[in-house]
Amino acid sequence: MGLPFAWRLRHQRRRTLAVHVLDDASVEARVPHGWSRAAVEHWLQGRSEWVQAARQRALRRARRGYRVRWEAGGGEVPLEGRMLALTLEAGARVRLCRQGEALRLTLPDPADEQARSRALDRWYFRQAQLLLPPRFELWVARYRQCLGREAPLPQTLRLRRMRRRWGSCSQEGVITLNRRLVKLPPELADHVIAHELCHLLEFNHGPGFQALMDRLLPDWRQREARLMEC
Repeated sequence: MGLPFAWRLRHQRRRTLAVHVLDDASVEARVPHGWSRAAVEHWLQGRSEWVQAARQRALRRARRGYRVRWEAGGGEVPLEGRMLALTLEAGARVRLCRQGEALRLTLPDPADEQARSRALDRWYFRQAQLLLPPRFELWVARYRQCLGREAPLPQTLRLRRMRRRWGSCSQEGVITLNRRLVKLPPELADHVIAHELCHLLEFNHGPGFQALMDRLLPDWRQREARLMEC
């Protein structure tokens, strides 16, 4: 009898077997060299109930929309679908530094919630400026390659704070992306970019628009369902 979830096998230099449920609810078995997939699957059978519960917890976390979570002395900050550990420290001036998968925020009063929020907002804006335009240009190239060089090009890309929408496209060809997209997994940001590019040709969500999306991003419906949970 197979397991009720998909899983990856990863051989490592280690002595023990371990199963990890990652942030995206995927399952990874990390085992010593020499273990066969069949043997590992048999071992996982006895841990199936725990894995299923851990996957449900991960999915619930994902549905919260990749929000900043504050705790005593720090918290967690989402960036491109990953949660970075955040440490708060007292210091003479406001400074936010990244070290690998961790962030350190220094400010005069670590308990000042408004100051913390302002510092993070400025940091997210810098991340949006750094990460979103290159992805946008990549998708513009794919859009022209897939839909033809006669397809109209966007006139301008804008990055803004948007409360209710992930993106928009004006009739003048101005595409606006929500800066919060940098918090989400890149494949969801890609979905929004492709969606707005298709509006350059079809300024609606009818069959013509859907046919364009099918050509440019065949799994767009699955990505859209995930985006709706964020």
